[in-house]
Amino acid sequence: MEKTGKILIVGGGIIGCSTAFYLTQAGYCNVTILEAVGVAHAASGRAGGFLALDWCDSSFTKDLARKSFQLHEELAKILGKDIGYRKMNTLSMSVLDGTDKKSKKKNNKGCIQAPDWVDGNVQHCQEIGNTCTTAQVTPKLLCEALLDKAKEHGAQVKIGQVVGAEVNNNKVTSLKLEDGECMECDAVLLCMGPWTGQGLAWFGKPNVVSGDRAHSVLLKPQIENSDNTSSHIDNTALFLHYRPNYAGKSQEPEVYPRPDGTVYVCGQGDNHPLPDQPAHVEHSSDSC
Repeated sequence: MEKTGKILIVGGGIIGCSTAFYLTQAGYCNVTILEAVGVAHAASGRAGGFLALDWCDSSFTKDLARKSFQLHEELAKILGKDIGYRKMNTLSMSVLDGTDKKSKKKNNKGCIQAPDWVDGNVQHCQEIGNTCTTAQVTPKLLCEALLDKAKEHGAQVKIGQVVGAEVNNNKVTSLKLEDGECMECDAVLLCMGPWTGQGLAWFGKPNVVSGDRAHSVLLKPQIENSDNTSSHIDNTALFLHYRPNYAGKSQEPEVYPRPDGTVYVCGQGDNHPLPDQPAHVEHSSDSC
């Protein structure tokens, strides 16, 4: 396709924004993102942003994961904006209900000491990543930085719900928006996350994409030491194994302190039905 061809990207999440970025970097100058609600509105703006170099080494995605880890560090340098990138230490930690400050001082075989800002009944603490193998970004900041750079090279964003496509001679010629507008195109890229099945239906294709709902909270802690001085939460991510009330089903929340002082915590997911569009996603107070 010619570099001047009209490319429509459906979805303004991390895949849509990064696709627009790399297309414009490759010289394509007529790229438009069609986003139903807002850039990084759904999971791409609410994910944890944890990165690991070698955690997929036993999987067929090994090379992809390693390349992704490298690319995020490179993007932090070339995008020219804060994307919340930093290298992390990462711990696996088993905790029980209650506060037992002495427990985290234990140094059982194979264990290390928990960070000073962890105040809880820690039973086991082990390093599973370091600043050479784990890192983080803030996904919403990354989406915005990728999009801003793409805009510098001609990319555009249009807010609107796509509801259909026009196909002639096995070639897509336009997309139809909910307000009736038709946008001509030479190519369409579906970057709709778990809603990609809707896009596939426009072309008579079966839905091969699904998704689960996950829950997260963003904390803004104010931690003070016993002498009333502020305590710093360092760059240590926690993968927790937690059994509430010393019994029952264990939970595995993840804790990612961010460079801006906030702490991202994600917990259990569920199989709640996917709504028709991202604007209709609802949170569960019980899960949060």
